[in-house]
Amino acid sequence: MRVKKNALLGTWEFAESDLFYSEHRVSPDLAKLDVTRILVVDDEATARNSLVKTLRSELPDRVIEEAVSGIQCLELFTNHRHSVITMDLMMPGMDGYRTYLDLKEMCQENKWRMPAMVFCTGYDPPRTVMRLVADDPSCCILSKPVSNRALVEAVGSRLPSLKPSA
Repeated sequence: MRVKKNALLGTWEFAESDLFYSEHRVSPDLAKLDVTRILVVDDEATARNSLVKTLRSELPDRVIEEAVSGIQCLELFTNHRHSVITMDLMMPGMDGYRTYLDLKEMCQENKWRMPAMVFCTGYDPPRTVMRLVADDPSCCILSKPVSNRALVEAVGSRLPSLKPSA
């Protein structure tokens, strides 16, 4: 697993698989995902608004949508099939990892491509999530508070191109 540290604080800020993600991308026409859509899922309004504002500013050609819970995430994904989802791990009711597992099951049942996942947490991530991130280059994890640079790098590197492939 590749871990990037915050130079000022000396703490981790970004972790992802050692595998290079762009090698694993599927062309948009095969993905059955909406390459123009990103979903931000966080129960905390301040954190969610900050992520949304940054993504709208840095990725103006994408539609940024918001969900306040795992349940709402599943509903919105069913209707729009976002290509990337940022997911808070600690939410009341259905946490981020449980939501991920339900998304995975939904995608398998419907033969949809699984969206790239950018998990966010202000706590030590559970081992199950760290194993997932280490094994799946479409997933990564960011430490809260999330820096704008780390967010844009994590989401941007997981976005399919808007240009049709030749």
